[in-house]
Amino acid sequence: KGLANVANGPDAQKQQVISAGGLAAIIHSMKMQEDEKDIQVQALRGLGNVASGSEAQKQDLVNAGGVAAIIHSMEVHEGEKDIQVNALKGLANVANGPDAQKQQVISAGGLAAIIHSMKMQEDEKDIQVQALRGLGNVASGSEAQKQDLVNAGGVAA
Repeated sequence: KGLANVANGPDAQKQQVISAGGLAAIIHSMKMQEDEKDIQVQALRGLGNVASGSEAQKQDLVNAGGVAAIIHSMEVHEGEKDIQVNALKGLANVANGPDAQKQQVISAGGLAAIIHSMKMQEDEKDIQVQALRGLGNVASGSEAQKQDLVNAGGVAA
């Protein structure tokens, strides 16, 4: 919870988390405690907060395996609203970067994860909002990325 709170500050605070090895610690915790909902939620908040930072900070998260960790948590906890919402925020934040970072989300299976979450919890407004935010961020990318979104079923979702 502490790292998530520190990473919720300005980019300088996010950088402190990154420089101190916080991303690796968060991702390691997610792997070691993958069945612990509370740990997953806090870890996802931390990753999502870092992903709301600068392009370099988003890339640090991608390089550390953050996108894959987010998607894995979504798969393990597909029926958990808090996990899905925080995971979707993280993916949307990464996809709010340049096309190269949008592509990282696409290549890691992020579009499928976003669409699956939308379909699994159609009545959950918070999930739908964050999912649409992520899809919208991808849709602002290159023509190829827009086509990836269409091919993944994002338009129909």
